[in-house]
Amino acid sequence: MPRRVKKVIKGRPYRPAQLGIENDEVWGVFVGGCIDERNAWSIWEGVDAHAHNDTKSAWFGWICVLEPRHVLTPTGKLASTLLHELAHILVPNEYHTEKWKRMVVDLGAGNEVVREKLTPPRGRQ
Repeated sequence: MPRRVKKVIKGRPYRPAQLGIENDEVWGVFVGGCIDERNAWSIWEGVDAHAHNDTKSAWFGWICVLEPRHVLTPTGKLASTLLHELAHILVPNEYHTEKWKRMVVDLGAGNEVVREKLTPPRGRQ
C-alpha cells in the first residue's frame, strides 16, 4: 500500500491511498492540470477542479485539481474541493443533483452545496 503523502506537489498524479481516499471507484488524482491533456486548456476557466464521472469515459474515476491547496488542508485532511469531486465520482453520470448533494453532505463537505449556491438536499436543511 502506498504511503500517505504529507505534501501535495503540482504536476503529478496520486493514487487514492496516498491521499487517504479509500474507495475503489477513484483511480487517481492529478494535480496541476487534467489527466486528459486534450482538455487541459478548455476546461479550467473559473474552475478549481473537475471529476471524470462519465462511466463511458476512458478517464472515469480520475479527479483533476489545479492547485495542491484544493487537495489537502494544512492539517492533512481532504479539502472540500476534493470531497466535492469525490462525490461526483461516487454518483457517476450526475451533476449537482439531489443524489450528489446527499453524497457531498455525507462526505462532510456540505459547505460545497452552499458554495455552489444550491438548495440543500431534501430533509437536510
